[in-house]
Amino acid sequence: MALQGGFVAEKIALNSTRPGASADLEQINQIANAMVKDFGMGSGELEGVTYKGMISDTMKNKFDKEVLSLVQNCKQKTETLLAENQPLLAKLAKELLAKETLDETDIYKVIGKPIPTDKKQS
Repeated sequence: MALQGGFVAEKIALNSTRPGASADLEQINQIANAMVKDFGMGSGELEGVTYKGMISDTMKNKFDKEVLSLVQNCKQKTETLLAENQPLLAKLAKELLAKETLDETDIYKVIGKPIPTDKKQS
C-alpha cells in the first residue's frame, strides 16, 4: 500500500499525478507478480502454487487475474484509508507543497501527534 499511497494521495489531494507515479505502478505490479507467481501467495486454488516452467494458458490467466485482483484490492484499501483521513492528507499536501520535502518529525508535527518514543531521534 505504501507505493500506491503517493499515487492515490496525489489523485485525491491534487487531482493529478506526477510523472514518477508510473514507476511506482510498475514496481507495484512487479511486487504483486512476485508475491503470486514466485512465492505462491495467491488465494483459493493458487494458494501455495508457484508459476514455474510450462503451464497452460488457463493457468497463466488465473495467475494474471490473481495479480490484478491483488493490485486492485490494495488500491481500494489505500483509497479508503486516505479518504477516511482526508483532513490529514490535505494538511500534509499543503505542507509538502510549501516545503517540497517532509521528514518524519515534520509529518508528526503536521498531523498533530507525538513521535512514538521508540522512534525519537537521539
